[in-house]
Amino acid sequence: MDCASCATKIENALQRLPGVQDVVVSVPAGTVIVSHDGSEADDGICQRVSDLGYRVAQVDAAGS
Repeated sequence: MDCASCATKIENALQRLPGVQDVVVSVPAGTVIVSHDGSEADDGICQRVSDLGYRVAQVDAAGS
């Protein structure tokens, strides 16, 4: 992810998934933080980002 346009593309795609409550994209850090209710599996979220052409490494938040 190299620019604000990339961030917007990822954010818009993830916000359309069922159960996604919040998406925070950081271009400088190269990260995406997704808050969701669990109705969409983590694998589905990662697959959506991968389908957009971006590399994905999942890191679970503490307490999840």
